[in-house]
Amino acid sequence: LSYLHKVLHQVSEERLSSGMKTHLKALLKDQWGLVEENSLRKRLTHFDFNPKNIMVTAEGQVAAILDWEFAMAANAVADFGNFFRFQSDYPNFASKAFETGYRQAGSELPDQWQRACKILDLVAVCGFFDRKQDSPQTFQTARVIIENTLAEFGY
Repeated sequence: LSYLHKVLHQVSEERLSSGMKTHLKALLKDQWGLVEENSLRKRLTHFDFNPKNIMVTAEGQVAAILDWEFAMAANAVADFGNFFRFQSDYPNFASKAFETGYRQAGSELPDQWQRACKILDLVAVCGFFDRKQDSPQTFQTARVIIENTLAEFGY
């Protein structure tokens, strides 16, 4: 959370408006407890967990998870946020199927994992603004994700 506050303090108005920063800070202040209440114990967390990094067999079984360059021990809910960052790209049943499969594999999953992962994913999304290089398309995509999350939480 301190990293996110640092980024929000340093990022220019061209990359992220002061109004959006204000709403984002309010959301985090009011809702960060949800992340803490729904955190899983620390485990190897991928931090770029999404369909492009998952190899699947012809039978639909996961064969491998690729691209571990950002991996570290952390709250696994962060991977779920990354995976479902573009949830509208998935069929409606995707999150329920993910939850069912995760639980059937013997892993715990908090009741409000979807809301917690969206808040936690804001840390990763805001990290794009911390880059030195100018990436207008990436910044625009990040702003849309932030706007959608703010709207979903009523901010």
